[in-house]
Amino acid sequence: YVLAIDDRDIDRFAALWAAEAVVRVNRDRAGLGAPLHGREAIVAGYAGWFERHPQDDSGSFMRHFCTNPRFEPDGDEVRGETAMLSIAQRRDGDRLRIGPSQTGVYKDRFVRGEGGWRFAERLIAWDPPQREGVSLPVDVPPPDA
Repeated sequence: YVLAIDDRDIDRFAALWAAEAVVRVNRDRAGLGAPLHGREAIVAGYAGWFERHPQDDSGSFMRHFCTNPRFEPDGDEVRGETAMLSIAQRRDGDRLRIGPSQTGVYKDRFVRGEGGWRFAERLIAWDPPQREGVSLPVDVPPPDA
């Protein structure tokens, strides 16, 4: 997922998703238009992001890192949770600025089929996490609500 995003490889990205997959976010910072329902909508949402954030010769780019993965298999499904950090390098005149861009957690459900394991559901939960008593802008309710 993050390698396909960082490389702007839309074909490799598309192959990751089940036909009826869903992407939700707690705050749509990337402007994906989430929630996205179905592989075609997911690919179109990310293709738009790729166009708005090209990897070019200016030296600007983003690299995503995933850490602390946890997976719980259940037959032909697996639930997973992975911490995420992205680092951005941006050209600012003659200087390059490098630093953390965002952090969060991916909460996933994978299904076996279509030639292997695919994302069936991804919730992108950007930090800061939602906490009782803390009011944050939220685009969609959590899937368990």
